[in-house]
Amino acid sequence: MKTLIGFVSMVVLLGFAFGAYSANELVLHLSFDEGSGQVANDISRFKGICALKGNPKWIDGKYGKALEFDGKTWG
Repeated sequence: MKTLIGFVSMVVLLGFAFGAYSANELVLHLSFDEGSGQVANDISRFKGICALKGNPKWIDGKYGKALEFDGKTWG
């Protein structure tokens, strides 16, 4: 009986842990508004920080700054 209660408790707790966000919720939003540097900040509720690999080139874009991709490197 203790094993059954432990197993059910674990399933319920894991359900809460993995069900913390809706499948329709935005998980990552990178606006690239930084305009310089080696990171892009996630403005979703998860607030991640993404490192830009290589040597990102910031240029003047249509609306403010933009990243220029050379088509040869990837990250």
